Amino acid sequence: MRIMIVDVKKENLYLLQSLLQRKNFDTITAENGKVAIEKLNTNKCDMIIAEILMPIMDGFQLCIKCKNDNSMKMIPFIFYTDTSAEKEDEEFALSIGADRFIPKPTEPEELIGIIMDVMKKHKERPKQKSPGPIHYPEIYQQYSEQLKKILERKMMELEGSEGRLKTLLASVEDAIWTAKLSNTENPSRGEFIYLNSAIENIYGRPIQDFLNNPSLWLEVVHPDDRERVEQSTKTMLEHDGKNIKYRIIRPNGEIRWVHDRINIIFDNNGEPIGMGGISTDITEQKRAEESLAQAEKKLRQSQKMEAVGRLASGITHDFNNMLLVINGYAQVIIDSLDPNDLMRADVMEIYKAGQRSAELTKQLLSFGRDQVLVSEMIDINKVVSDIEPIIRRLMGEDISFIFNPCADLGKIKSDSGKIGQVIINLAINSRHAMPTGGKLTIDTANVELNKADVMQHNIVPAGEYVMLSITDTGCGMDAMTLEQIVEPFFSTKDSGKGTGLGLSMVFSIVKQSRGDISVYSKPDKGTTFKIYFPREFSKNEVMNHKKKKLNENTTGNETILIVDDDNGVRKLTKRVLETAGYTVHVAANGSEALNICKQYANSLQLVITDVIMPEMSGCKLAKHISEFLPNVKLLLTSGHNKSALVNNDVFNNNVNLITKPFSLKELTIKVREVLDAE
Repeated sequence: MRIMIVDVKKENLYLLQSLLQRKNFDTITAENGKVAIEKLNTNKCDMIIAEILMPIMDGFQLCIKCKNDNSMKMIPFIFYTDTSAEKEDEEFALSIGADRFIPKPTEPEELIGIIMDVMKKHKERPKQKSPGPIHYPEIYQQYSEQLKKILERKMMELEGSEGRLKTLLASVEDAIWTAKLSNTENPSRGEFIYLNSAIENIYGRPIQDFLNNPSLWLEVVHPDDRERVEQSTKTMLEHDGKNIKYRIIRPNGEIRWVHDRINIIFDNNGEPIGMGGISTDITEQKRAEESLAQAEKKLRQSQKMEAVGRLASGITHDFNNMLLVINGYAQVIIDSLDPNDLMRADVMEIYKAGQRSAELTKQLLSFGRDQVLVSEMIDINKVVSDIEPIIRRLMGEDISFIFNPCADLGKIKSDSGKIGQVIINLAINSRHAMPTGGKLTIDTANVELNKADVMQHNIVPAGEYVMLSITDTGCGMDAMTLEQIVEPFFSTKDSGKGTGLGLSMVFSIVKQSRGDISVYSKPDKGTTFKIYFPREFSKNEVMNHKKKKLNENTTGNETILIVDDDNGVRKLTKRVLETAGYTVHVAANGSEALNICKQYANSLQLVITDVIMPEMSGCKLAKHISEFLPNVKLLLTSGHNKSALVNNDVFNNNVNLITKPFSLKELTIKVREVLDAE
């Protein structure tokens, strides 16, 4: 038995055709009444199952035409429709000759039962009188009215669905969009048809900008990602869609990460005509991934140091015993030889080498953490003052030494001798980095790190710390060297001039004191080591500290410009200061900053700029701003301390500076301090 299925929706045709074929029915399909009539003229069919609403010729018209054609009028006709389920629709369908009216959805077994029942009755029909012709003019008015009612109900349903869809799309945080595929060679320049409001939150641009400019989407992609994104969109037609992750640049210069999930839209002939997709802002996810990667890297480094330390401890215990024998017998031989004996000088060299080896094993033991720290409450200012004469002798006449102690520096719990060893080791490294002279600066300060600071800089947990900063004006280090500086036995010195254990020992002692180290360095720009030790408070200090924090003013309503080539720093600083009540503008370089200064010359009150930036340094920018906006106050930021930057470009002691990494609280306090200064 062959059944004709007529439906404009391909999925409906497929589902019904699959069901009937599983029941061993032969099927023919048509997408509207006109195509169905054409196929019925050349193909014998035993039943017609049709939808109502279809283009060109609808189901009602098809039924009327079949019942007025002698060759087709005896074919059983069933309406199977999701267009309407009103009683009057069923009555009209039966009045024009339909055998049954079945609403969708209907259970498959029930549907097959109805079809079989209609077929059974049809076999009995030849014994009865054939139905007479339907006079189209007489039924035309009723058909028109019925179709009009169906269309009105359908429009109301669509309007309700569209309203609900718009409400839903407006509340979604992801950007949802569709675009016309005008150029299959370059899909990335398709013309947008629909965009929900989330596109504005992610890209920072009005919807209309994207609708007016088909090329805008590719233009806002980060230049470093643009070629990859464009190439990916060109190949997505072959794979029926694509997942792409890339960076975008918002109008304010902020860089964000976006994840696009794109699908291709095809026409009835299977040709690509458009694209649709969902764009998700994954910036925070990317930052979390980077933070996790850094944390894992530090963990692996700590584990490696721990493992090497245990190995070093095991070796040095045995090696010390052997050195004791070597040095002891060397001393015995020296004492037994005549002072003029030529062999005495040779044995003396053996003894000296043994002594140097003994010093090396002490370093290994310290690195292996087998030397117990004598923990006590200590003042780092006093430690530095006590060893200052040693540091000055180490530096020599061609290197100036400056110590800037914090007046109310907090106490830490550690071993004063080991902290002195840390300072001397770092001072020696600085001396080697300044072979032609320079400046060494040691600063101390109280700092407070919150969760945001910890996540940004990936250092110690949030809390109160005492910071020890050691800065030189030497040759600096590149990124590769910074990666390895605490590796055991890694050294930048020439062969034979260092063991490579100095910084490893520093790392070990600081870790034993529950502290951590951050390093700021660039080639030819010097190096700053910042060591953070947990601050220890007495009961009275805790009370006084709380009172002081309550009295600190960290809010304002002034206008501030932030200049930094690091987008993450710009964004974080802007967010913190806006939360504190300030109006904030941002610039990525000196040229942008000068343009903003001219634009907001009458309202700008403070410029915060990084010292080291490409094209124009922060010091030169500060000089330009001072020339045409002398009343605007300046605050410089740098990984180096103030003393190390004096005489750098136009930097002088009268310029305000806050050193990186600074806490968010430190920033707001410093900004208020600079703005309130006379």
